[in-house]
Amino acid sequence: MEPLLMHALTEKTMRADIALRWVGFIEWVEPAAGGDIGSPDMKLLVDRFLRPVELKRGVFRRGRVLPDRVRPSQVSWHRRFQEAGGRSFFLIGIFDDDHIIYFAADSEAMLANRMDGLILNTHCFLVPTSKTAKHGDHVFTQQLSTFVR
Repeated sequence: MEPLLMHALTEKTMRADIALRWVGFIEWVEPAAGGDIGSPDMKLLVDRFLRPVELKRGVFRRGRVLPDRVRPSQVSWHRRFQEAGGRSFFLIGIFDDDHIIYFAADSEAMLANRMDGLILNTHCFLVPTSKTAKHGDHVFTQQLSTFVR
């Protein structure tokens, strides 16, 4: 896979794609509408627990997933959540030709390795999807659910 242009993908596009694929409850967080600054973009209901997930665009280069900038308020939120005993996650989307490839990372790995990039299958993992977005992508939902448990 060659380096891809980050500007070819927006968070709005990722949200629409995930909303179409995810089977189950999903809650979107909108900081501009009164949410907490730094709060993750979405919460997924997995095994009766809401799992906070931050969306990031990224590129794949030299065997590493390089996420877009993580703002200081986001770093602070994830660290405070970890210190309180919570688990949160990042879902990094990379646009490839005509579809989005997703990589999942727990917040601890993401925060420790975001500057140098995440090593595939060490710091982050591919979340399989069907090439065309379809309503209720069970493979995507199953794989992401397994990772965020």
